[in-house]
Amino acid sequence: MKRELNARQERFCELVASGNSQTDAWIKAGYNVTREVARRNAAESLTKPDIIARVAALRAPQTAAAALTRDRKREILRDIAVNTELTPDVRIRAMAEDSKMAGHYEPERHSVDTGPYNIASIRERAAKVRFRA
Repeated sequence: MKRELNARQERFCELVASGNSQTDAWIKAGYNVTREVARRNAAESLTKPDIIARVAALRAPQTAAAALTRDRKREILRDIAVNTELTPDVRIRAMAEDSKMAGHYEPERHSVDTGPYNIASIRERAAKVRFRA
């Protein structure tokens, strides 16, 4: 059941979303407590689903505006790759980065043959080695 936030809780969420530390936000929201109590109470409040949801909702526009989506990054790389005014090395790097993002490269596989791992084969190989003094 979702409950309404009171005025101080709402202000706390707004302050946290705007970049204030949780302790400062708690005090600025109108809670008259020491910094230590404010730190504990703010930390506890930020574990509550309704507080978390409200802070996320307040941050959503900022987050959306700041984040480049994968598709947008690939559009930018495509624009660089087809721009004939840029140098070939810049265009090639853009194509290579786009290929990585698209998953066109398979990881390199290395195979190492270490031979048999048993005491008999080790003794056999050791018997073939002659030590020179």
